[in-house]
Amino acid sequence: MHTPITRFLSQTGLLALLLLCNARAAESVPQIPVERFFDDPAIIQVRISPDGTHLAYLAPMNGRIGIALMDLITGKVEPLVRAADENIDFLAWKGNDHLIYEADIGGNEAAAYQSINLKTRRITRLLESFGENNWTRQEGQWGGLVSWWQTNPKKLVVYGSREKNSWTGGMYEVDVATGKRTTARDYTYENDRILQWIFDGDARIRVRTRITHDAAIIEARLGDSDRFTQLFTRRRDMHYSELDHATILADNDTLLFVDYAQHDRGALVAWNLRTGKQEQEIFVPPTGEITGLVLTNDQTRLLGVRYEDEKSRVHWIDPEMKSIQAGLDGAFPDTINTIVDMTDDRKKLVVAAHSDIETAVYFIFDRTRAQPLLMSLGSARPNLDAKALAHMESVQITARDGLVLPSYLTKPVGKGPYPFIILPHGGPYGPRDSWGYDPEVQFLANRGYAVLQVNYRGSGGYGKKFLEAGRLEWGKKMQDDLTDSVKWAIAQGIADPARVAICGASYGGYAALAGVAFTPELYCCAVNYVGAVDMTMLGDRDWGGDEIANEVFYKIWIHPDMEELRRRSPINHVENIRVPTFHAYGENDPRVKIRQWKRLKAELDKYHKPYEYLRESDEGHGFSNANARVEFYKQMEQFLAKYMKK
Repeated sequence: MHTPITRFLSQTGLLALLLLCNARAAESVPQIPVERFFDDPAIIQVRISPDGTHLAYLAPMNGRIGIALMDLITGKVEPLVRAADENIDFLAWKGNDHLIYEADIGGNEAAAYQSINLKTRRITRLLESFGENNWTRQEGQWGGLVSWWQTNPKKLVVYGSREKNSWTGGMYEVDVATGKRTTARDYTYENDRILQWIFDGDARIRVRTRITHDAAIIEARLGDSDRFTQLFTRRRDMHYSELDHATILADNDTLLFVDYAQHDRGALVAWNLRTGKQEQEIFVPPTGEITGLVLTNDQTRLLGVRYEDEKSRVHWIDPEMKSIQAGLDGAFPDTINTIVDMTDDRKKLVVAAHSDIETAVYFIFDRTRAQPLLMSLGSARPNLDAKALAHMESVQITARDGLVLPSYLTKPVGKGPYPFIILPHGGPYGPRDSWGYDPEVQFLANRGYAVLQVNYRGSGGYGKKFLEAGRLEWGKKMQDDLTDSVKWAIAQGIADPARVAICGASYGGYAALAGVAFTPELYCCAVNYVGAVDMTMLGDRDWGGDEIANEVFYKIWIHPDMEELRRRSPINHVENIRVPTFHAYGENDPRVKIRQWKRLKAELDKYHKPYEYLRESDEGHGFSNANARVEFYKQMEQFLAKYMKK
């Protein structure tokens, strides 16, 4: 039986294009140029206007990421915003006439928000947050976005200054057309620290999280009262103080958030903001954790809940959306098909289909016609051949203390044992590796390396106990998990014990240096990309003056004893390194500041250790410019080939 979707796809041949081919050449696969993995994608963040007349998306323009606009009535596509010296990394519709977009200049993580009027093409600067290198470069009113105000097409709510070059802070409503700020009607300054504000549809603060040194106090204004009433308390923590995925529906009385009080994996619950009582436990993920909510554009109803275990999934509450999802999954059984945006009437949907060997392919599903139409917008990386890529498989690895580590293994063509790379993710607390297309993994597999991504203890997505198993274990059991995983791969005949490398970025860079410093017998080389090498300097960044955040980060999660941090820091054990290392850092990095690399370089020179390095002057914590990114991976490729192709 053919559905309208499959009829359309069969007629256009698109179904044959999208169904992923599993056949791979038995003898070899072609070597894909580095640029095809790490150049800027052709299309990113596709967003449809609420009325369904226009489509906006990020796309490469003049060597930077800009905004393209498609008229869905005429089919005309035009460049809307051409970035001059920055990459735009976020866009969203505000009503049908304005787009809001965010950019970060030079990698210093100082977000600048601007709006553009589609009718006049006028660009208005809305706010600019402070980063490490722009204290004297302020071009607009400083601040941070605290509420998107989904039910209002004309305004945002920000915290920051009232006027340009003013240092007085407050809460303001911002007109997206003019940038004008007016004081939020119920905001008053308080000495208590507020970690989180949650606004209702009238931009009234209804719920807040107030923090002390040892507690997070969740308070709400019940009904029409201006007084805050305590709902409950939580331990002051980096991960469980804020209410996850919190939102207030358009009725202004229903608060939704993910609560970990009763379930290790969390549960989506609904609280009544008139009674101050929990009314309903809506959804508990069968495995994994909740990653997001799907609401109607007007915030009146919850449509579904996204969650992730081995793969990304969605639990639809709305029957119509469940039926649409079933149709998409039936048409594209080999991809994860995500509805990423929709019009107010839900008649036009933006769909992204992806897999482990297929980058995102975007579609518009048009249900306004007698026979629904599925129109392809193109692939994020149209020049990548899926047949030349490697499948990612889920594996379970048992650590020495019995903890099971959910992991992903990607093997190249041929039989093992392979030259092998363990690739610890960054974070470390909260992030995780996921199933799907990963350019770095596919690049390495295409070069003949088997790649293992381990969700070590402390990773997110596997419940509160798994995350908390990483407390105070940075450099200890978290590092042991990586060591045990390498030994597992060798025992399984996957890894050639003479050709094992450890590579990673941020915390992964720390883990790479810790690997060759603490277990030098395991590895033949290492790659450290913007890695923290001195744990005593982890607080050496701009915390916005939040000394409590710094204190919590060290005392609860890292370690309260500075001498212990020195013992766990690879920079103090450089003499133990036996193998060549490659390092890459950005001058503007606000998280791992360049002085960490300067100190590490001095130690490497002191002990006459062989190393190579790349230092980028206009990059931050990871290279956002395509040229810098490609250059890094070209040097990484040469480095690995030199020391692993024995």
